[in-house]
Amino acid sequence: MAADSVSSTDAKLLKKLGGVGLVMTIIFAISIVIVIVILVKRQILRMLLLSKRGPHSPVGSDAPRSLGRDIAARLQRISQLRMEPRMLSEQFNKPLDGTANFESPSDQYTRSYKYRMKAMDKMTELDDLLCTIDFKYSRKKKQSVRDHLKSLQKSPYSVIRGGDDTINEVSGMYEHARYETKEFGALQYRKFAYLVEQLKDRVRLYVNVPGSLIVAGSSNKPIRKPPSSTKMEPVAAQDADTAATSKMTASGAIKL
Repeated sequence: MAADSVSSTDAKLLKKLGGVGLVMTIIFAISIVIVIVILVKRQILRMLLLSKRGPHSPVGSDAPRSLGRDIAARLQRISQLRMEPRMLSEQFNKPLDGTANFESPSDQYTRSYKYRMKAMDKMTELDDLLCTIDFKYSRKKKQSVRDHLKSLQKSPYSVIRGGDDTINEVSGMYEHARYETKEFGALQYRKFAYLVEQLKDRVRLYVNVPGSLIVAGSSNKPIRKPPSSTKMEPVAAQDADTAATSKMTASGAIKL
């Protein structure tokens, strides 16, 4: 009885769908499954390629096996290096008034990139000063400038005391010069260089720098005038000398 019922059900199904319709349904279902598998596989490969570090195709695939291993080892070593070399040659690292090399290009974007690179070199001066004192004060691998300067304010280092606003401003301008697309020109660089010099003065206040004549703890505040007043110093000094000379002349005339 059961065999008769199953056979009658199958007979009704075959009669309803028909031989050609059943075959087409099976082929259509298999095609849909294959298309879904292909799309999922392509999406997975795409995500793997986007998240993969390095080239999409293997480097040195046609090279001998020993050379291929050497190339892979060197590429792996490069991904672990953290170094900020000097961006500009010594001819560009002049005082703030010597800006002829920066103003010569007619393209403002070229000048902006040069000031950005000069700002990177200016930040390296602070790193070199800290390394001169002790290597433990240097910036660690994968450590941002902001985190590094903040860590120098805390124990056990305590190299920079106070100056939270200066540190925040230096870190912001460094990120601006290195990452942001906004203009970074002569005015921004002068301000950044002035702030870096302030941080260097704070370091010299509390830590004895080898080869420096400044003794730590000799003063309470770092004395450094803003860039806008640097050009007025010779005029002010000349006025003071003129006033002193006139006073001496007047006193001599009175005595006579």
